[in-house]
Amino acid sequence: MTKSIKTAFELKISLPYSIESENLIKLDRIILFKVDAFFIQKIQIFHNKIDIIALGISSILSYRTLVYNKSTNVRAGVLDILEQNFSKPIVNARTLQQLNYDVSLLPLTNYDFEFKGVDVAVALSDILNLLYISADWKYRPINREYFFSLRQGVETNCEFSQNFRNVTEETKELDNLKYKNTALISLEEDVIYVGSATGIDRRETYIDGKEELSVQESAKLALKDKKKIDTVNVVIDSANAKWSFGSDYKLMDTVLIKTGDNRALRKRLTDVVQYYDISGEHIELTLEEVTLGGNYS
Repeated sequence: MTKSIKTAFELKISLPYSIESENLIKLDRIILFKVDAFFIQKIQIFHNKIDIIALGISSILSYRTLVYNKSTNVRAGVLDILEQNFSKPIVNARTLQQLNYDVSLLPLTNYDFEFKGVDVAVALSDILNLLYISADWKYRPINREYFFSLRQGVETNCEFSQNFRNVTEETKELDNLKYKNTALISLEEDVIYVGSATGIDRRETYIDGKEELSVQESAKLALKDKKKIDTVNVVIDSANAKWSFGSDYKLMDTVLIKTGDNRALRKRLTDVVQYYDISGEHIELTLEEVTLGGNYS
C-alpha cells in the first residue's frame, strides 16, 4: 500500500444506468468531485447501474517509472525525482505540461536514498514517510494546471468509535513479517552489530557499510523499511460523523480511535477510500502505528 501520497485515494461511485451516463463516462477522463480531481480507471456497466472506480489525480505518479535516482539529501532527492520524470525529463514525451511544485517544506536533511526501476509514487512515499509528510496533487481545470504540494501531518482532536455510531466496521491487523531490530554492518573485514535485542526477540538484517555514512546512519538505512505495523481499518458512517475528511483531518494526521475492546489508540491516517451510492457516502480509513526497527540511538 502506498502511503503519504494520495495515489491510493480512491473514489467509488454507483450511478443508475442511462444511455447519457454511458456515453459520458470514459476511461482516463478527469472528473471533479467535491474538492478533488480523479482519473476514471475502471467502469462496469450493468442493466440497471454503472459502477465507477476512480483514483486521485496524483495517481499520475504511478504512471512514471523511476529509472535511477540516488541522493544523500531529502529535499534534493524529491526535487530530482520530480524534474527527471515530469518537468525536465531527458525524453520530452515524459514531460507534464503546466506542472507547478513547491518542496520548500522538506528539510535539508542528509539521508542516503537509491531507487531503481520503481514507480515514482513508491520512491516519494519511501522518503516522505520518514518525516510524516503527505504529498498531494491538485488540478485546476480552467488552465489544465497541476500542483504538487506537501503538508506536515498534525495531531487532531477527531475521534471515532462504534459507541459514537460513526464507525460501522473495524478490522485490526498486526504485522511483524518484515520487522528487523538489529543491523549487521559490513566494513571491509569487520562486521559491526548495532541493536540491543537478545534471544528470540533479536531479528537481524545485513548491509554493506559505506565510507560516507557513520555506523549509526548505516543502521538507520538498514532498518528503515523493517518496521512493526499495527493497523486499524475502519469504515466511517458519514451521516453520523462529526468530523469531515479533507477539512477536519487529512492524510498523515493523527486521530483517536476507540476500539471495540475499549482501547483508546492514537493512529496516523495513511490511506483513504471513499464510496458513494444511493445510500449515501461511506469512507474507509486505514490508520497505522509504525514502530521503527531497532534501538540504535
